[in-house]
Parts: sequence; C-alpha cells; structure tokens
Amino acid sequence: MENFSHFDSAFNVNKTSTYHITIQFCPDGYAYCIKDTIRKQYVAVKNDDFSESSRTSYVDKIKDVIKSDAYLNKSYKSVDLIFRSEKFTLVPGELFNKSFLKSYFKFNLNYKDDEEIHFNRLKEADAYNLFAIPANITTFLVNKFPEVKFYQQGTPIIENLILKTKESKSDSPTVFINVFKDSLDFISVSKGKLLFYNIFKYRTPEDFLYFILNNLKCLGYEANKTEFILAGDIDENSELYLKTYKYFANYKFAKVNSEYSFSFNIPEHKLTNILI
Repeated sequence: MENFSHFDSAFNVNKTSTYHITIQFCPDGYAYCIKDTIRKQYVAVKNDDFSESSRTSYVDKIKDVIKSDAYLNKSYKSVDLIFRSEKFTLVPGELFNKSFLKSYFKFNLNYKDDEEIHFNRLKEADAYNLFAIPANITTFLVNKFPEVKFYQQGTPIIENLILKTKESKSDSPTVFINVFKDSLDFISVSKGKLLFYNIFKYRTPEDFLYFILNNLKCLGYEANKTEFILAGDIDENSELYLKTYKYFANYKFAKVNSEYSFSFNIPEHKLTNILI
C-alpha cells in the first residue's frame, strides 16, 4: 500500500487530549487515524512502512516509530490498538470462561511463553475473539498508552458487518475481504450472523484468487449471488484485483463510518478497519 499522511485543517495539535486515536501495527508497517468524537470528524490519517534498519525486532520497530512520529507522542482521550495477528481463535459466548484462555488457545494454536493472550467480545456475534501478541510489545504499549485497548484486526469489521446486515432483506451472504501485503482476512456474514472468519497467507495473485474461490466452494456460495466488499491493500489497478474482479458479479469497495465526516483525498477502503 502506498504511504500517505493527511491532516485536516480542523486538526489542532494542542487539543489531542480531546481526540481519539486508533493505531494499527503490522509486521511491515503501521497506520493510524485521529478523530474528533465531539465534532464527528476524522482529522488525521497516516499509513507508513517501517524504515529499513539493522534493528529488526518487531518491538524495536514499534519503539522507533513511536519515538520518531510526533503525533504518537501526544496524549489522547482514548487509544485503540489494532494488532494484526494471524494467531486467533473464536469461542462461542456460552462456552467462554476467562480462566481457560490458554486452554482455548492451545486447542487450535501453538502458544509461546513470550506471548500474551488477549480477547475481544464480539457482542453482535455472541462470541469471543482470542488472539496473541508478543508480551514485550504489549508491555511497551501499555507503558506508553496506559488507557490503550487491544483489538485483533477482524474484530471491528465483524461487528460492523453484523450490524449492517441485520435488517437486510436479502438471504444472500456478504463476503468481506480485507487485504494485506501477504495475507487476507475472509469474513462472511448474512442477515446479522457471522458465518465464517479465517486468515489466509498468499504469495501470488493466483494464491489470492484460489483462497477466495475455494472458500466460496466450501461454503456453498455462488459467486454471482454473493456481495463482495473489498478493503485494504487493493484497488482497481492492482494485480490482485485484475486477476479476480471478473469472478465478482457484485462487488464494491468498503466505506468509512458514515457518522463521521471524511475529507481526505484517499480511497476510503484502504484503512477500513481503523476508520470504522
């Protein structure tokens, strides 16, 4: 994804303590949006790669970014941190017990002693999203932002999609594909219910297409009756899109939260999960 940094004329650097910031960290870079929750306005968005450096550990890259980015050194009213984690598992609400986090996690995934398990309640799905973050990263971020709340990248999208499809009159499923440089989140909902969520690593556009079509086949979906919403590192000129668009009879790019004004000249879908 291309790098960008935009600040609205309404942004006031002396009033960050009245703003909310959502930050997303991925292995290859970071992004954030700042919004004025009183005036219902996005006042800043940024996306950037981690700089090339001999310091290659993930936590050191995060430390370097926060040290060098003046706007990540400000105080905010509230802070959400979206951590791109491919190590996650969903637990039905009726089976969830906080005391058994490690047991749930180890049932499906390899747990390392240097990781912390976090969870998000998916209220609309009546489930919990459990995910892992390296402990040294959470320790640093909590010390930097004591009020921080951690989220896995699928959480905000799932909740938003469920709410949007609750009143749908269509029985056809909606598939949301959130694209990263080397992976995709595949989320399916229908009439306010979460039907499927998983993450797939890809190397080539052919891999990307395979995972989408194979998921459709396994779920029993007809491509021409499925609504596709695309977000993240994809656009109409990208190789991924050019390889796959002909299979989508009904597709659109994601939009930002309509309750907030968005004045920046960038495609809204690029940062959907931090703009929700």
